[in-house]
Amino acid sequence: MIANDATESRMADLHGGRRTPDGLYGDCLTVCTRAADLASVPKMGTRFKVDGKLYIVDSCSEDDGMLTIVLGAYRMGGAYL
Repeated sequence: MIANDATESRMADLHGGRRTPDGLYGDCLTVCTRAADLASVPKMGTRFKVDGKLYIVDSCSEDDGMLTIVLGAYRMGGAYL
């Protein structure tokens, strides 16, 4: 499940809607899934692909077998990093 509400709330909490230096823009996404559905629990800073788009794991928490994975994809000059 990809949670738009959680993602939009997170974006609203960032200063000016972003948290990166000038010229670097981002896309945030929150994914909720069963821990058993993944081979391993993602670690902060690792790569995570959703629908063919590469993201970096900002955080991952587990509660009662469910993972909440917060992802970010940042771009500069029109290309995602």
